[in-house]
Amino acid sequence: VPSLFVLPVPGEPIGAIDDLVIAPDGSTVAARDYNQVHAWESASGRRLNSFSHEIWMESHLSVGKDGKIMLLYPAFPGLAVHDLAAGKSIRQLQWEEPDLVIDAATMASDGSAVAAWRTFKGSRARVWDMASGNEIATFALPAGRPITGALSSGGRHLALAVEGVAGLPSGVVIVDVKSGRSTELARVDACARGALAFTADGKRLAIAGPARTSRIVEVSTGRVLVEDRGNPGSDRPALSGDGKTLAQRVGLGTVEVIDLESGRRLRSFDLEQSVYRMALSTDARRLATTGMGGTVTVWDLSPA
Repeated sequence: VPSLFVLPVPGEPIGAIDDLVIAPDGSTVAARDYNQVHAWESASGRRLNSFSHEIWMESHLSVGKDGKIMLLYPAFPGLAVHDLAAGKSIRQLQWEEPDLVIDAATMASDGSAVAAWRTFKGSRARVWDMASGNEIATFALPAGRPITGALSSGGRHLALAVEGVAGLPSGVVIVDVKSGRSTELARVDACARGALAFTADGKRLAIAGPARTSRIVEVSTGRVLVEDRGNPGSDRPALSGDGKTLAQRVGLGTVEVIDLESGRRLRSFDLEQSVYRMALSTDARRLATTGMGGTVTVWDLSPA
């Protein structure tokens, strides 16, 4: 599998890359470390933008409308949406609550809505409409500590990987945004290191866990449609934006790409360094990986 570009992260990265995303068509890649955010054009390796800011360590990269990569970051009193390629903030989302600390945020795959959640002084989530900036809903979250999440197109459902606290096991829940009702799915161990992705129609949710727990569930019922795809021991797997394809690390430097519906292995290749984080384009033709060395590598997975 050929690598298109090795993208050096400018400056002096502090530790590993904390966040990594790739546009649905694989055209743009963005990465965030402790205090820097960078975006590149994957076809040429040209750096589009770089930012340094004290709040970046609390920010979250997401893919928005038309495949643009957005940076979501706390901006009192709420959340700001920053277009990385354009280098400017395009929306301020209001959330005025006492002692508000936003833990994480995500954007719907069609860019229509944004969700954020907090656990300090009670677990709550809020969803906004991106076009108007207006609140769609605010609701309490189930017990546990939400780690990562995904928002379906139109902002109808919010899926959260919840880390167990006070003796509660980890798991995945789906929340109906308008009603606030939640459905608990089959338990997924260590889901904090996993990934979630809705299909384009929002009817199914793909869950990728690190211990042979990858599956596809029906959103309306929570019924498991496909389960136990992948290999045991895969850490920090990546899902394509439509939830159809899984990229996983096997051992320290081997990457496998799997069709979740059939379980068929599409590609398998070895890397020269260990993989810390991955991001897979929606068409599964581009894979971005990063290790501990402060570089991002873009791989061409197109059929030979």
